[in-house]
Amino acid sequence: MKEELLQRFSDFLITERGISENSLKAYLKDVESFLESLESLDLDRLEDDITKFVEQLRASRYRETTIARKISSLRAFLEFLAIVTPKEKLCKATIASISVKKKLPLFLSKEEVNRLLEVIDAKNILGIRDRAIIEVLYASGLRVSELINLRLNDLDFGEGLLRCKGKGNKERVVPIGKEAIHWVRRYLFEARPKILKGKKDPGFLFLSSRGKRLSREVLWLRFKDYLLKAGLKERFTLHSLRHTFATHLLEGGADLRTLQEMLGHASLNTTQIYTHVDIKRLKEIYKKSHPRA
Repeated sequence: MKEELLQRFSDFLITERGISENSLKAYLKDVESFLESLESLDLDRLEDDITKFVEQLRASRYRETTIARKISSLRAFLEFLAIVTPKEKLCKATIASISVKKKLPLFLSKEEVNRLLEVIDAKNILGIRDRAIIEVLYASGLRVSELINLRLNDLDFGEGLLRCKGKGNKERVVPIGKEAIHWVRRYLFEARPKILKGKKDPGFLFLSSRGKRLSREVLWLRFKDYLLKAGLKERFTLHSLRHTFATHLLEGGADLRTLQEMLGHASLNTTQIYTHVDIKRLKEIYKKSHPRA
């Protein structure tokens, strides 16, 4: 019965949703795993079964983004069931109340940022490069993919600006501070020429030890090593520097709209994961400013 149901669900996704082959496979895999968790498909207790399934995913420490995708698949499945089943039987079967728990971004404190930077050995060329990279990530909030694709002419030292291409190939310009500029200058004059060693210049700003574009994997391994040396949480990632940039900007007085522009978010809804920081700042301002606070 489950195989037949999945086949009919597959036909529904293709004809009614017109989804891609990759999305189809993901939807079917998600719904199949849900059906396998059931002893039997009982429409009267479907809501409870879905709730239990999501709780099990969280208990198994699935990423919230993965859980969100599975919930989306289950919503499509319910839409399908409402078509092939008498609707009154599905009156209780809703997962609108099952929301994805918004996970607060993991970010470093200012003291932790300093500890991280201090353990980088800037006496060697790769250390200078790594210090420049982390300074730029912290100063600009770039995604790692945006950083490794930076070209030499994407930096305007005079204006203190950096140009990058984000998601959807959208270009944006963000300011970077004097510390980041200082370390990029050091990297360009002291380290990059030695890394190239006469090889053909690929034109990317940050290069691997072999003179080619730096890979995410190599950058992550070196960052992980610095975290270990600094005695910081292993849960921090390079993306945590983007969250750190955003959090520290908001704590310093930036507004969400400005932050949205600098992070390259298409929608303000995405930027609102940092609202907890903005609200905290607003409460502090209120306490200082309001006579009845």
